[in-house]
Amino acid sequence: MTVSLVIGLTMDSSWTYHANFIIRIGIFLGTFLTLHLIIFNLSSLIRAIYYKIIGYSLFPLVLYPLCINNDNNSLKVKFTIRTSVLFYDFLPYGMENNNDIGCQLEIIKKGLYVKIYSRIAALTFAGILCIAFKVPLFILIVLAMFVEMIIFENINDRLYHGERIKIANIKAGKGIIYLLGLTDICDNLDDENTDSIIKMFSEDRNRNYILSGVKRNMVNSLTNKEKNLSELSINIIDSLFEKPRDISVNPDSKELDILILFIYYAVATENIEYKDMAVYVLKGLQSEWGMHSKLWFNYFQWYIDFIKISMGKVTDLKAKEPNILLIKTDSIGAIPGSYYDRLRDIKNVIESIKEKYRCAVNKI
Repeated sequence: MTVSLVIGLTMDSSWTYHANFIIRIGIFLGTFLTLHLIIFNLSSLIRAIYYKIIGYSLFPLVLYPLCINNDNNSLKVKFTIRTSVLFYDFLPYGMENNNDIGCQLEIIKKGLYVKIYSRIAALTFAGILCIAFKVPLFILIVLAMFVEMIIFENINDRLYHGERIKIANIKAGKGIIYLLGLTDICDNLDDENTDSIIKMFSEDRNRNYILSGVKRNMVNSLTNKEKNLSELSINIIDSLFEKPRDISVNPDSKELDILILFIYYAVATENIEYKDMAVYVLKGLQSEWGMHSKLWFNYFQWYIDFIKISMGKVTDLKAKEPNILLIKTDSIGAIPGSYYDRLRDIKNVIESIKEKYRCAVNKI
């Protein structure tokens, strides 16, 4: 916003009326994108400052393209190109240790209000300045931003819920889905909350938020062999695997991540029922995607053969081993900290599981 205002207030914009149309479009788009970046970072910064004022930590903090966190009294800064982090919700550092779900949701809700009001105030201030200095091009940009912010705040789809949608869900008692990817609450949910989440999973627009919690629970289970999957995770996985051909392989959906984690969990725990379930799902996906691409066919074939090797049904692998690729974020947001550490640990855990069958793997 600062950049666009400086440009708008210092240059004589009359020349743009005689400039090449492409130049005018370039100025508009460049300013529009700059304004986006600054206003979203500004709202994130003001939310962090608000949390600090009411007695919580300033971190985590997103100032795109930087993600900043204070984990175990160590400041961590990570560069990212994923613009989705601008829309993530965070609990202040240490707040996740508070098991009061209502308190956690209240903090998230207050943060959402702060983001909305800070954007409104910033755009209003920018609009007043542009009107005062009679800069029509930037007045148009501010108006476009107002319209777009209203649209963003009310988006209600699978990959993104706008702030006003989240607030409405929290008020309606559905806000728990926004905590699942942030905190380790899967093991501590009561029957009422579990049943409620399972019911919400049937609505596609809630799936990524709920699957974030399942993924987090599976990561915990694989990095701590004594820990079993929660009842919620098992029920959600059962629902997810009912129609294998409908499972998404979109990297920003959590379904493929969860399938891969489930495969290694089944092999690590020597659970025959889970192994059979995984093979059934893999064959369904292979049938769906293998017809379009030999790469997808071989991708799923390797996992099918690996499971069967662990069951003693085959002795070699027919396809090349795929790379371990687990998206290092969930749909709500996890920036550098203990969750990232656990995701990195997964690679070592998976390698240790495969080591048990290394002689067969080396036959490729």
